[in-house]
Amino acid sequence: MLKEKGVDMSIEFSTKLKTKDGYPMTKEQELIIKSTEDRIVISALAGSAKSSTLYYYARERMDKNFLYLVYNKAMQLEAEKLFSDLPNVVIKTVHSLAYSYVGRFYRHKLTFKYSVFDVINDLNLKRKDYEKACVVLELMKEFYYSDEEFSALLEAFPAEYDKSELFELSNELFYQKQQLDSSVKIEHDFYLKIFSLRKVDLSEEYDILMVDECQDSNLATAAIIKAANTKGLVLVGDNFQQIYQWRGATNIMPLFEAKEYKLTTSFRVGQDIADLASVLLNDFISGAKVKMNGFNTRQTIVDSINKDNQHVYICRLNATIFEYAAGNLDKNMYFEGGVQGYKFDIFVEAYEFSIGNDVNDAFFKYYVNWADMKQCAKMSKDAELFSIIKIVEKYGNKIPEIVDRIKMAAVKDKEKAAIIFTTVHKAKGATYKMPVLIASDHVDLKDDDIDEEEIYIVYVAVTRAASEIELSRDLKQYKAKKKIGTV
Repeated sequence: MLKEKGVDMSIEFSTKLKTKDGYPMTKEQELIIKSTEDRIVISALAGSAKSSTLYYYARERMDKNFLYLVYNKAMQLEAEKLFSDLPNVVIKTVHSLAYSYVGRFYRHKLTFKYSVFDVINDLNLKRKDYEKACVVLELMKEFYYSDEEFSALLEAFPAEYDKSELFELSNELFYQKQQLDSSVKIEHDFYLKIFSLRKVDLSEEYDILMVDECQDSNLATAAIIKAANTKGLVLVGDNFQQIYQWRGATNIMPLFEAKEYKLTTSFRVGQDIADLASVLLNDFISGAKVKMNGFNTRQTIVDSINKDNQHVYICRLNATIFEYAAGNLDKNMYFEGGVQGYKFDIFVEAYEFSIGNDVNDAFFKYYVNWADMKQCAKMSKDAELFSIIKIVEKYGNKIPEIVDRIKMAAVKDKEKAAIIFTTVHKAKGATYKMPVLIASDHVDLKDDDIDEEEIYIVYVAVTRAASEIELSRDLKQYKAKKKIGTV
């Protein structure tokens, strides 16, 4: 039990285990590290030292060979540093694992963007078949993320669609993608699906499989884990950081029989943010009973950070980043993942397209005109199209100059930036030790009907800061209404 001024934390510490730096671990960490079950799941709240817990779990079992699957390349590089002195641990992303078995044979066909217009071309459809192609593309994506076949997925589609035709088109497209000599491009999720269908047994090579970020996994990955057949299995995730449902993410932890452990002490945030996160989740997420402890006594919630000093701007949408950057063109800017990842050039092309000029970006070549593009956005409900349209209609002919100046202001060294820009999705897994400003483009907390994923996005955003944090206007009002942080 720990008590400190201004903090009320019920944290039980281990009397036996310490980190390499001499800090005592929590009792929750000790229970995981010393666990005797072959299969465990760990529900770890934001900032609760899950990676270091897994490190000490593996170090406790130096006689076992581990495969540690992480969510993306950035997390792989970070984990490789942390686990560098453990020769018994191999670290990969699930895609790099699948690539080594399947993807490398398709490397000449790989693309990062397979669009509805590629579907039209590859299936020899006509422009009037746009809506049908949208459905085929959506069906393919669901197929990649699932552990099912096309026929089972089709049952969930509305009756107005000709399911036999959809099956025929989707099956033909999948067949063409599998052909090594075909010109039809494949996505990274395609070879992941192929790998899952092969049901590869990894038990001769590895004793224990550890899988991180399980809340943002999918059923195809679950099939890979089951087929791996390792004696030991450790699944780790935070149910409330599931922010990729829009691309087929599924929390796979409940799909496995295992002993459950919890990590509820966040070493990143203070108790006020821990209380805000807990109340937010308990208010909006059905069945949630969260009690997060905040260990970081140095974190403070402020009414306004000093924006003349280096700070982080966390937002929901790329369009919001564009707007904030447009108002700070005299400052050096750093963009998490690189400025190119925020697709500002598309705003320039979109503006030119909106006034009838020819454009080079193939993104626009299938649209007859600006009105047609807006109509397609409504039909496909494409969030990217909607954000492009919003920026063009607000900034108009100022866009080319703004984008040029943003690029000129962008720096590659984070230390030299006055502002660090990131979306919530790019910030996932990050800790920021400089002041953080939460943008106001998240869901309105006063709405009656809020999608749970939108609350998860707010939760992820507010738990990134380890220092000063300025909440969005809506979060300030919510915090005051709930009397969080008041005596």
